[in-house]
Amino acid sequence: MTDPIDDRAPDSGQPFREDLLQLYRLMRPSTIACVNVTDPSCLPLDAFLSGTSRVWMVDWEAGRPERAVARQLVRRPPAGSHVCLASEQGARGRVLCSSYLPILGNDVCARFKASSDVSPQCQNYTLGQEPRVEINDGSLGRAAYFATRVEEVVAVSDTPVEAVERALVECQRAGKMDETADIPGDSIELVISVLPPNHRVDGPFDRFDSFMRRRFGAWTERAPRLLIRKIDDLRAELFGMQLDAHVRELHRLVDKHVGGLYFATHPVTPAADGSWSMPQGLPLALEILTHYFDFDFESFPAEAFLRRDPHDKSRVVQATLLRPRPWPINSTAAPRTGEVR
Repeated sequence: MTDPIDDRAPDSGQPFREDLLQLYRLMRPSTIACVNVTDPSCLPLDAFLSGTSRVWMVDWEAGRPERAVARQLVRRPPAGSHVCLASEQGARGRVLCSSYLPILGNDVCARFKASSDVSPQCQNYTLGQEPRVEINDGSLGRAAYFATRVEEVVAVSDTPVEAVERALVECQRAGKMDETADIPGDSIELVISVLPPNHRVDGPFDRFDSFMRRRFGAWTERAPRLLIRKIDDLRAELFGMQLDAHVRELHRLVDKHVGGLYFATHPVTPAADGSWSMPQGLPLALEILTHYFDFDFESFPAEAFLRRDPHDKSRVVQATLLRPRPWPINSTAAPRTGEVR
C-alpha cells in the first residue's frame, strides 16, 4: 500500500536520497527501477533524469509517480526564480515532459508555470518518455488481489470470526498470483526498495481492519481468544506472502551480473517511555532478502547499515546494498507481525 506524497515532511527521505546519490555516482547504472517506494521524496529523480539512465517507476497508485517527478523537476537556484530541469536539458526536455515547448532561440519552456505551494511544481507538466511508469503492486499482484476482495469478504460475513476466516482463504488464493511488472527480467542495474515506516508495514491488514470497523465497530476490543489467534494468523499470512513476492520480484528484475538492490527502511521507532520498538516483520524482511541476495559492504559501507538519521536524531535509518544470488535459497520462514520490545 502507499501513502500520499503530500503527507511527507520535506526532509523525510533525505538520508535515503543521499545514499542513492552516492550509489548513483558509484555505479553509474544504465537502468534504474524504483519499486513501490512509499515516500518518493527519497528518490533523487532530478539526478537520475539528468543523466542517461533509463528509469522505471513501479507504483501501486496511478498518478503518484507523475506527482513525484513534477516536484523534483522544479528547483530554485540560490539567486533567481524557479527553473525547470526539462528546460535545462535543452532538446532532451521533451523526453522529461511532453508539454515542453522551448521559446525560439532559447531553451526556456514557454509553458512553464510554477505553482505557489511549499514544494512547487509546473502546473503544465505532463509525463514524458522518462521515467517509464508501471502501475503494479510490486508483489506479483498479491496485494492488489487481496485489496479487490477484502470489501466483499467483510460485507458477506455475519461475524468477525467468519470474516477473518474468509479473509484467510482469500490470502491463500492471493499467494498463488504471479503477475510480474512489465519490465524484462535481469535488466535493471540499480533496483530501489524503501519499505514504509514501521507503522505502515501491515498495509493489507490495515485495509481489512478499516472495512471491519465500518461493519462491526471496535471488533478487536475484548475479542475472544479464538478470534485473536485468527487475527494473528491473518496478519502473518498477509505480510509474509506479500513480502516474499516483493523480494522475488526485486530478484527477477535485477541484473545478475552487475546489478544491485538498495534496500532501506526506518527499522525502529521511539516509544513514550524512551525505549525503542521494532515490528517483527522487518527482521523477517532481512531474513527473506538474504535468501535472494548477499550483502555488499565493500561498495556500500557496513557503517551505513544501521545509523541515526543525521537530519532527525529521533529516527534510525537502516540501508544496505545487496547483490543478487544466481539462484535463491528456498525459504520456509513463518512470519509474525506486531511490536516487540
